Amino acid sequence: MKTVIILGTWSSGSTALTGYIERLGAYTCPPHVMTYDERTPNSHESIEFRNALAAHVDELTLKPLQPAQNFNTWFKPWLAAKQDEAAKAGHSVIALKHPLSAFMVPQIAEACDPTFIVITRRFEAIEKTRLRRKWHQVYGAAGAGTVYSSLFSGLIQAQRSYYTIAFDDFLSNPEARQTLRSHLPQELATANVQDAENWLKI
Repeated sequence: MKTVIILGTWSSGSTALTGYIERLGAYTCPPHVMTYDERTPNSHESIEFRNALAAHVDELTLKPLQPAQNFNTWFKPWLAAKQDEAAKAGHSVIALKHPLSAFMVPQIAEACDPTFIVITRRFEAIEKTRLRRKWHQVYGAAGAGTVYSSLFSGLIQAQRSYYTIAFDDFLSNPEARQTLRSHLPQELATANVQDAENWLKI
């Protein structure tokens, strides 16, 4: 069972990217966090994954609540259970995303040897989306710098390769999506892409 971790800040396009990867065949460990944004009502974020991250990092201040090394005490057995769940549902890849995972990159890398995908977006576009949603400041440009700094620091600390795609490129460039797919586990890279492409257009 392979794992894909999508890294990005709130309002960065990570929901669209994770929904796309889900439609290529990944299991995203529902139930998901639902939002009040009519454009993205389903965040594609596992509620259990989000709650565990929020127990370690305060979502509104981005300050640690307990040592990061404690995270895998919960994450390893949870992921093993989700792998069994995914296999029974006919999946061979798990995909997880939440902005707070930026603060747990070395721990996640140790736990499951994942494929890391980073989605980037201009800070002004992130802030514009936050304002449209009327969300807390941390979910916009104010938090984006901290989240991006932490995730890249974590990738460097963990000495892990990763693939980066810009949100605008992901939305508008089919060749960019094709390159993205080539960096995913083979089971997703060789999937029938039509469902994912059709969903993204909608």
